[in-house]
Amino acid sequence: MAGYTWFCTALTQGGSVILQQTPEHRCKTILDEREGFTFEEGLLFSPSQCEKYEESWVQTCSSNENLLHCFNRQFGNLTKIKCNSGYIYDDTIFDATFVTSFDLVCDRAYINTISTRNKFLLFDCISYL
Repeated sequence: MAGYTWFCTALTQGGSVILQQTPEHRCKTILDEREGFTFEEGLLFSPSQCEKYEESWVQTCSSNENLLHCFNRQFGNLTKIKCNSGYIYDDTIFDATFVTSFDLVCDRAYINTISTRNKFLLFDCISYL
């Protein structure tokens, strides 16, 4: 019985390495909805994984102006803000993980750590029964 419990514990803990993987990510911006940017294309407009530029600059671009040119023209005046509209994840390795399903990155990354710790404690306690 104990061997079976250890086996199940090992599978659960090993699986969490994959399921709780945190892929590369960036803030979702208005350009993702308007232009349909891929993860890589949107990196140009993201100062970090947990910040984005205030999006008022998009409205100042003329309709026939290239977005990259407009962005570069205003770059020195752009303000960085925290992500407030979700995240875009690099899905080249994983389509979805626990982290991506619940946006457990940046300000919410600690929740992933707590859930991992609690799961290990639970299964370690069960394995001694």
